[in-house]
Amino acid sequence: MKAIIFEQHGGAEVLKPANLPDPQIKADEALIEVRACALNHLDVWVRNGLPGIKFPSPHILGNDIAGVVREVGELVSWARPGDEVMVQPGVACGHCAECLAGHDNMCDEYDIIGYRRDGGYAELVAVPGVNVIPKPKNLSWAEAAALPLTGRVPARRGASPAARPGARRRRGRPDRDRPLHRRPAVTALQLRPCLRSSIRAFAC
Repeated sequence: MKAIIFEQHGGAEVLKPANLPDPQIKADEALIEVRACALNHLDVWVRNGLPGIKFPSPHILGNDIAGVVREVGELVSWARPGDEVMVQPGVACGHCAECLAGHDNMCDEYDIIGYRRDGGYAELVAVPGVNVIPKPKNLSWAEAAALPLTGRVPARRGASPAARPGARRRRGRPDRDRPLHRRPAVTALQLRPCLRSSIRAFAC
């Protein structure tokens, strides 16, 4: 597959095209053909490097992904090849106390697609099956790709003590700490009407 990678930290000049092997999915994963990947400031932080955090090299950035399912693992029954989807970028273990309580963003193994695992600056990306969300039909690929990480920030704020203003920042988890009053919360409220029908269908 074709991808944009970086092998050393720095400015935009460290990004370069590359041909890489197609990702191989696990039984609980899905392979997504990327149709759009939005830019997120997390991409800039990772590319520039963060103190005390080691990133894989070469690395593929890209947190906010929309695309088409190409393949699913044997344990994924809720998505099929050809489905148009968005990718929820937060990845957790799924079995710790925080995950089981619904606070997956507080999981000690919490990660973000494109942060310490390869993301959407590529033709293909392998993601956990549980992270696949139906794309609303009334959104373009670009609009759908603009939602995932931005929408996730306000979605968890009410349940996460670490998100409250003045709370101590937990190192290495950039998605946990943004307070409720920031602009993404407004974005989520504005987008609620266009997402409601798809969320209900997925929940059923």
